[in-house]
Formats: sequence, structure tokens, C-alpha cells
Amino acid sequence: MNDDKLDNPMIGEGAQAPSITATAFDCPNCGNYSAQQWYACDAHELEFPPLTGTGEQLEAVQSDEEIDEDSRKLALDRLKKLATKRAFLKTKAVELSVAHEVGNLSVSKCSSCGELAVWVNDRIVWPL
Repeated sequence: MNDDKLDNPMIGEGAQAPSITATAFDCPNCGNYSAQQWYACDAHELEFPPLTGTGEQLEAVQSDEEIDEDSRKLALDRLKKLATKRAFLKTKAVELSVAHEVGNLSVSKCSSCGELAVWVNDRIVWPL
């Protein structure tokens, strides 16, 4: 992304446009000038298509009698977060499996609002 201002009403005059080379800029989510934490993206193969938090998926978890209540709550919370259609970070234990770094895909996290921006190379693809 070049240093021109984005077409984003959250970013005002005299703003520091988001840049892949910066550690602080005006957040494309909240508009605040804030420090950004950068993340690389890893990928691992899925056995099934990814979950998206559909009503059908929520209902399946709610009605599954084999799921204990703690696991049900965790699954429902995750599905509800997926249903927002917003990118988010999920901490998980690293397993002894192959993970691939996804080249040219990065994520920045705003220190003010905690929201994410997803980047392909030097362009923001989320939020639009």
C-alpha cells in the first residue's frame, strides 16, 4: 500500500495512512493513530470445509447430546464469533504437525480497539 490516504471516512485530514512498513498508523477500523502488532499467517490442512458460524452449525452444537456443557459453551462461543464475519485471532496449542506459512498474507492488530486488518502483500483486504 502506498502512503496515500485510504478512501476511509475513519481516517481524517493529516492522518497517517496504514502502511505495511509502519508499526503505527491510523487504524482502518477505529480511526485512532495507534501502535500495531504484526502477525504472520500459518495454515494447516483441514479435514472438512471451515466453519462459518451458520445457524445450522449453531443448532447442531446445541442439539448434540454427546457434547459436555463446557465444550458446548466453547464451541458456541467460537461459532458466534465466526458468524460476525470479522477476522480474529485464536490462540491454540502448537501440535506436532506441519504448518505452512502463508506468503504475502499478514495481519495487523490495533492497540486501541483490538480489531484486525488483513493484508495481502501491501494492500488491506479487510476491512474494506
